[in-house]
Amino acid sequence: MKSQAATNTQSPSPLSEEQPHDEPVLSAQPTPLRPERRRVPRTWETPPAPVPAPHLDDYLAIVGAAELDELRFLARELKGKTMKMVNSTAVGGGVAEMLNRLVPLLGELEVTTHWDVITGGNDFFEVTKAFHNALHGSEYQL
Repeated sequence: MKSQAATNTQSPSPLSEEQPHDEPVLSAQPTPLRPERRRVPRTWETPPAPVPAPHLDDYLAIVGAAELDELRFLARELKGKTMKMVNSTAVGGGVAEMLNRLVPLLGELEVTTHWDVITGGNDFFEVTKAFHNALHGSEYQL
């Protein structure tokens, strides 16, 4: 799988081939869409403005000063450590939406954070969907 580590940025990166692995790795290249299945891209007269990175103080009115102080205190234990966030999409979906906010906030707390995106074709996403559903109580077969 490919990688470009994203340290405390909003842009995730694909996973690395440089990472050691014992199992054969499936192709990390997305399956190209056949021309008849391609969607016409959406267009805007004026492109949407990028969402600015959040800051902890943006949450002051919501959570209060004591909670932000406690968060800063607790984050001291994570300095010098690295967090890795891994998911299957860079945009869209709940996890990507949360990580777009969380990764910059962790950077503000001086917690080194890498966000990697696993890429793959339809077979790959069928498996990840099955894992997701099984973890949430659906029946599954090995």
